[in-house]
Amino acid sequence: MNIIIRKYNETDYNNVIRLYFQIDNQHYKILPDEFREPTRINRDKAYFEVFNNSEDSELIVAEKNNLIVGLIEVYIKRNSTIVSNPAKIGYIYAIVVDEKHRNKGIGKSLLSNALEWLKLNDIKKVDLRVYDFNHDALSFFKSNGFNIQSYFLTNKL
Repeated sequence: MNIIIRKYNETDYNNVIRLYFQIDNQHYKILPDEFREPTRINRDKAYFEVFNNSEDSELIVAEKNNLIVGLIEVYIKRNSTIVSNPAKIGYIYAIVVDEKHRNKGIGKSLLSNALEWLKLNDIKKVDLRVYDFNHDALSFFKSNGFNIQSYFLTNKL
């Protein structure tokens, strides 16, 4: 397969934007009232500076033949509410594999690398959010050991 999994760097910007466009477009088509119509510049270069300037975030990419074909965006958050125990938890904000490169193990490799990064940062739990319409993502995460812990419900008024 010859896929390299590595940290994002600034030279990846145009390739990464192409991938975000794919996932943004998927969400916009199904939930146009909630998501902006995607453009190629929904995320400017400043959006990615956090990955170079923070120890609590990581953008990991999958590269094949000098082309970025996948990414996973992961954070460490401090979780503390009036009823929960204070804890640092991992949070996966986005994972996307190029439409032409899916079902080849790239997503699994990205997820594995992100989980390893979280473990190296002494994180014991990781959360994420999957929209109800995204059956492929839900199936992917379940097949990789994730379980539904709660439901996030909405109601249009």
